[in-house]
Amino acid sequence: MKAKTNSVCTKLGHSDYLGSTSYITDAKANITQFDAYLPYGELFVGEHSSREDMPYKFKDKELDQETGLYYYEPRYMNPVTNLWYGVDPMAEKMPEVCSYLYCLGLVQSLLLTSDEFTIIAGSTTYMSSQVNVNDRNGTLKDYSIVAIDVTHELLHTLRLGHPFERTQTADTKLLRVGPNSYISTPSTVSNIVDNVMNYPMITIDGKASTTQNSLTRGQLDLMLKKIELQKQGYGIYKYNNKLINSQNEELYSKYFINYWDHNQWPGYPVQKK
Repeated sequence: MKAKTNSVCTKLGHSDYLGSTSYITDAKANITQFDAYLPYGELFVGEHSSREDMPYKFKDKELDQETGLYYYEPRYMNPVTNLWYGVDPMAEKMPEVCSYLYCLGLVQSLLLTSDEFTIIAGSTTYMSSQVNVNDRNGTLKDYSIVAIDVTHELLHTLRLGHPFERTQTADTKLLRVGPNSYISTPSTVSNIVDNVMNYPMITIDGKASTTQNSLTRGQLDLMLKKIELQKQGYGIYKYNNKLINSQNEELYSKYFINYWDHNQWPGYPVQKK
């Protein structure tokens, strides 16, 4: 909670779990301002009962009213386009990642790791996905590898997770035996190591993937269920002017925030052997 005091009035800012200003109240606890945000800080709802507007909004960052950009100290960020106005100070250390990208994307990221490098092959942010077409050396990747990365990320938008992180169906069930090392169970399909939602460095039953091009029956059934949910409005929520703020906030949490919360995806974390 933040307080702003002057000779005329006192304003209290009430933050959400990200530290973003959600409600503003006066000294008598009357709500004078309500703000809700889209994933990167663009105002989803902005209602005021006075002319005064609290400038510190998404993640408690100052929103410049003239430019519409957030001030993140090293540089400014556009919450509408999800791009920085300025190059990342760490750009030289990660040449394979777009230097104007915000936090590498959220919700899910396809990470390729080795002893020396960590590479973001792709990322999914709520209902949108992106992939890198270049490898760690800046060389254009083979189209077949890019196609796998694209498929992997798009399936995340149907809340399909990584089998080595989350058990969502019986035919993808794995048990962890060590770093990047897993074993199958009696219900696991035989070609699980080549599942498109796995990573190439993952070994299952001592084997590494030769091509990530398969899905299981359980995954397909799960995807069909998620498609039906999205048809019902889950994953996207539009503000309804006919409802009061509290009703919009409740529906926004139900249809958008909770739907994309990775901890609420179907299944449970992969267990150790």
